[in-house]
Amino acid sequence: MKTLTIQNILLCLAIAFAVAACGSKTASTPNAAGASPEAAPPQKPLMAPDGMVLIPGGEFRMGSDKGMPHEAPIHAVRLGSFYLDAREVTNTEFARFVDAAGYVTEAEKWGWSLVYDLEPEDAVRVPEAPWWRKEDSADWRHPDGTSTSIEGMENYPVVQVSWNDATAYAAWAGKRLPTEAEWEYAARGGLAGSEFPWGNDFEPGGHAMMN
Repeated sequence: MKTLTIQNILLCLAIAFAVAACGSKTASTPNAAGASPEAAPPQKPLMAPDGMVLIPGGEFRMGSDKGMPHEAPIHAVRLGSFYLDAREVTNTEFARFVDAAGYVTEAEKWGWSLVYDLEPEDAVRVPEAPWWRKEDSADWRHPDGTSTSIEGMENYPVVQVSWNDATAYAAWAGKRLPTEAEWEYAARGGLAGSEFPWGNDFEPGGHAMMN
């Protein structure tokens, strides 16, 4: 079986991504004598930018002792409030960016990317994640290679974009990518200590919750 390096995994993994913008918050502190500060005028609630939701800050236990080695150890992380897109970036939205900026993705420059497929057995694969195989001409317009397209999938999440591609899109949109901690905090949906965003059962009722 042919192999790929871990560096290629990080750059070529097909992902759907959301973008975040920094939230703001206000706080009050006691005066010098230790007395409560004067009551501040009522604040208008923060209004999330269009298409985004406010994720209130807080503390959570990040990581896992049951996953891959780099996910351990479980540790406490405190975050401030931030905004996160309510859904993934679509093919249509990414196309607007490409057209406006004249952007060429890394997969398009390289002429290949990775696709999720367990066959054929002699394909070039990632040793640490053999379910990913190299596919020539795979890119965001052709997710599984030359014979595929995104026609009829305009509102599907864009895939075959690298971290660099996602960062470029976010900057163009006036936003930024969420940090790993922000993403995990939001994905947990308030569930403390759960192994998965939906609970601890990998396939509740035999139903697959992810690919």
